Amino acid sequence: YPGEEQAYHACVNVLALDAQRFSGSHAELKNTWWPWGAGLFATSLGPNNACFVMGANHEKGSGWLVNWWWPAVMQKSLIEK
Repeated sequence: YPGEEQAYHACVNVLALDAQRFSGSHAELKNTWWPWGAGLFATSLGPNNACFVMGANHEKGSGWLVNWWWPAVMQKSLIEK
């Protein structure tokens, strides 16, 4: 779950900033990255249609459309179970 992993990084950094500001600590901020799975998107386009994109990042137009229509619907169903 990439969202949870990045949320964990944010929480660790908030604690470090709090310690720096209020305790005089020299706590280091945690480096973060795009976690595995962050660039994978299964998007529903209705009950009988979907698309699956992989390799996406913060740059517009990044990623590859790897399947669509029924194969993507089936893949999305498997992911959601």
